Amino acid sequence: MIKLTDLLNKINLLENDIEDIENIVSVSFYTDHSGNISSNTHEYFYFESLKDLEQFMKLDNDYIIRHRNEYPI
Repeated sequence: MIKLTDLLNKINLLENDIEDIENIVSVSFYTDHSGNISSNTHEYFYFESLKDLEQFMKLDNDYIIRHRNEYPI
């Protein structure tokens, strides 16, 4: 099981690696156990269930940033 503090530490590190400093990365959880990790302009990771967050924790931040999905403006 992933600890919330470990997840928040990973998100903080991701924020440090993003060049656009106005984007604050947040994590959203929904009642069906899905959610996403995103900023105002990009989605960095989408998960179908909480156990999918283990995959996010294993990913390299450079990979996450390169493969982010941009929200339409």
